[in-house]
Amino acid sequence: LEAITRNIALEFAPLGIKANCIQAGITETRSFQMIPGHELLKKKALARNPMGKLTTPKDIANVVFLLTTKEAQWINGTVIKVDGGESLQ
Repeated sequence: LEAITRNIALEFAPLGIKANCIQAGITETRSFQMIPGHELLKKKALARNPMGKLTTPKDIANVVFLLTTKEAQWINGTVIKVDGGESLQ
């Protein structure tokens, strides 16, 4: 997905079209709760996360919104981690 994002960003930049990828942390959703062993995954993610919480759908939506603003007009072809620092550990 990251490679496809970069290729799309390169190919369509001359047309003013941007492409970015959001890499979310463990997100508490109904789909996540259906995964066998999700409680253990949740416990491990919480232990790794310096913010002490899981990513929420709203956290992801906020970044999607940010990418639509003029302040983000120069962001293109990148992977944005939305995980509260979970991936740092």
